[in-house]
Amino acid sequence: MSVCQTKWVQLVLFTILILLVGGVGGCARTVIGTAADTALTLVKVPIKAGSAIIGAIDDDDED
Repeated sequence: MSVCQTKWVQLVLFTILILLVGGVGGCARTVIGTAADTALTLVKVPIKAGSAIIGAIDDDDED
């Protein structure tokens, strides 16, 4: 290969690499965001259930 062809191949490979890394980065952000949302939801549910139980117990005591 000539020097010009080698540079062209390097440019194409570099471009493909950048696109792949960018795509993986986008996926990683989506996965991390989804995992964080799920974790927050899993923490909220027991707290809400506990609050509802405590509220029900408090309402019974007032009668």
